[in-house]
Amino acid sequence: MQSGAFLLQAFYSLNGNDVRGLQALANAAGKNWLRGVVLYTGGEVVPFTGNIHGIPIDRLWRPN
Repeated sequence: MQSGAFLLQAFYSLNGNDVRGLQALANAAGKNWLRGVVLYTGGEVVPFTGNIHGIPIDRLWRPN
């Protein structure tokens, strides 16, 4: 069974500390981990690893 997770942050910027929980889940799930997404109030997509990204929350309704 594959696993993934969403995290909501009310911050304008993100750093590596903001995805520690998702990284711990990814490590625990091993090869079953699919993707982790941090939704936040900033304006840029932030890649942390190949399968954990920060994505602006407004991209849910505004694709560009």
